[in-house]
Amino acid sequence: MSHMLNTEYMVLDLEDKNELRERIINLFLEEGFEVKKLPQPPQVNINWGLEVITPPPLRIKLHVVSIPSKEDRIIVTLPVTISPQHMTEYEKLSPKSRIDLYSSMLQKLIHTCPTCQIVLQPSPLELRNIAVSKVVMVEELDPKMVIDVFTLMINCFNIIISEINRFLPGPLLAQSGKTGEEGSTTHF
Repeated sequence: MSHMLNTEYMVLDLEDKNELRERIINLFLEEGFEVKKLPQPPQVNINWGLEVITPPPLRIKLHVVSIPSKEDRIIVTLPVTISPQHMTEYEKLSPKSRIDLYSSMLQKLIHTCPTCQIVLQPSPLELRNIAVSKVVMVEELDPKMVIDVFTLMINCFNIIISEINRFLPGPLLAQSGKTGEEGSTTHF
């Protein structure tokens, strides 16, 4: 059985894949997600990895991996890198404002998903990357679980974007043509 995905994505020949991976890919495809193989990073031991893109209106890339030591579960990760435009603004922040951004974002993410593993790297003063991961037991995988986990990741993405725009509104204001003096809808 083969699935043709978006033309920029590859055809996945599921006959050559193990049953678990086939089941997971089918669940994502049935729910309207786009799927492609995630290249295995160097020095990372995984059975397999998928890049899954949520359906519109938000098109968020998530990583789904299976690791050899824990084959009874998968890990769904939302990886976010702060854009160069926001990094320019971030570098202008005082150390206290950087810690405030870090703390506020971490607190909201933990509140939204207390069972997620949340990593903000490399440090509170040098934030560059954010990863939110959720472990899902394979026995619990069904369409409802897929929707629930991906909705959770979309909510986490929205928190990250909201906090970045709240603390670093410059790029968003530049797009709108406002200076920030008129009042901004990016603040809570």
